[in-house]
Amino acid sequence: MTESVMQTLRTLALPHTEILEVTHEAGSYGGEEHLPPFVRVLWKNSFGEHSEIYTEMWLPDDWNGIFVALGNGGMAGGIHIPSIAGHARNGYAAVHTDMGTRGGYLRGVGEPDVWNDFGWRSTHMMAEVGRALVRAHYGRDADYSYFLGASTGGNQAMKMVQCFPDDYDGVLAGVPAHNRVFLHVYGLWMHNRLQTPDGTRLFSDDDVLHITEAAEAFFAERGIGEEGDGFVTYPYVGESTVDEFLAYLSAREPQFTEKQRSVLGDIYRGPVDPVTGRQIYNGMPIGAESNGAGLRDLQNPEPPFFDPFKWVFGADYDGRDFDFHRDVEIMSDALSKAMNANDPDLSPFEAHGGKLIVYSAASDPCVPFPDAQNYWERVFREMGGYERVSQFARWFLAPGMDHGNGGRGVNALWADERGADLFSALRRWREEGIAPAYLIGARVTDGEVVLTRRMYPYGSDEFPVCGHVTACDDYYLAK
Repeated sequence: MTESVMQTLRTLALPHTEILEVTHEAGSYGGEEHLPPFVRVLWKNSFGEHSEIYTEMWLPDDWNGIFVALGNGGMAGGIHIPSIAGHARNGYAAVHTDMGTRGGYLRGVGEPDVWNDFGWRSTHMMAEVGRALVRAHYGRDADYSYFLGASTGGNQAMKMVQCFPDDYDGVLAGVPAHNRVFLHVYGLWMHNRLQTPDGTRLFSDDDVLHITEAAEAFFAERGIGEEGDGFVTYPYVGESTVDEFLAYLSAREPQFTEKQRSVLGDIYRGPVDPVTGRQIYNGMPIGAESNGAGLRDLQNPEPPFFDPFKWVFGADYDGRDFDFHRDVEIMSDALSKAMNANDPDLSPFEAHGGKLIVYSAASDPCVPFPDAQNYWERVFREMGGYERVSQFARWFLAPGMDHGNGGRGVNALWADERGADLFSALRRWREEGIAPAYLIGARVTDGEVVLTRRMYPYGSDEFPVCGHVTACDDYYLAK
């Protein structure tokens, strides 16, 4: 690697961009071993006094012609070197951003620039600056550009598809937190209902396990899933599912008090505006109680992923007095434009020739799937139905899976029975025109595959639109 090539990257002039470091690495870096030779570029984007987005890109000497941007998780704040390294080993030019939240939640208190950096700008700049670096370094554009992300990364993915449809040729969005503001309201709704005046836990760990086991028995008796699964495949049978399950739980586990059953009902039904009666967000899927961000985690002193409330209401805000009528409006007015990705018109991405694979997890209490299901029903209505949409976008639901992995059902997702990863399915669709007819959900225990399930796209004959979801009122989705 010649010094002149490195200097070209160091002196690259791009809007709102400061190149901080350009180094040539090989063998080991940042705790990663067995690395091929690559150029590492660290840069900062800034769009105001409080805007600081740090992004890192690795450019392998032996490049395969593909550019890959990688999503972050939670409230971000750091660059995940192992993710970049894994793709660089395979010849990809790979990039990752801290989304502008380095330094913790205080950076975003009262700062719309930070909200925009987190919500969309950092991800868009990965594409803008990343493509420029590829062009400057290799002397040509990438053959294809892809975005891969889950959870917060899934929100990043959907924001790019909707707002910057030309940025990426293919997008993989896992368990996408795309209705971001109202998802956080959902988390606070559950947390506030689980808190007790003296700080004792409303549900013990044994209680939580008993509820989940009752849920599995409830749906098994109704023929949902395959016999002997031991997990909930699809936790709804109709509009009265919550009431029916609570009655079943009361008969099976009579030790639960009326207060406990009432709180469970609120959690399963989801947040509702107490004045207008509008549904703010769906509830937690029945059967997801034992998983991460489920009943156990929600009984901790602070709600999970609470930063956006402090961004809007102040650094000392604790959420106990949140008004689910007035304060939802304040949150939405401040953050929805920056952070939500609810537009059902995906025709610009379709026109770009982009391909989109999305998956959710049926037992995910952190980003519950009914919101995604409702989103895809709205996409079908907006764009004329499944047949058209399925030519460029498909949504899959993993039975019994927790937030992207783990859970009591499947804990791994493959592109085919041979265990190929989902990125290979996305590349095959975009580059060869071969759409994924199904994905494989597998359960792997101690390295052994103990079950597999074919997961068909929602809207297909094998998984028809069913409508058994409680979803945001259109009033909120228009925000």
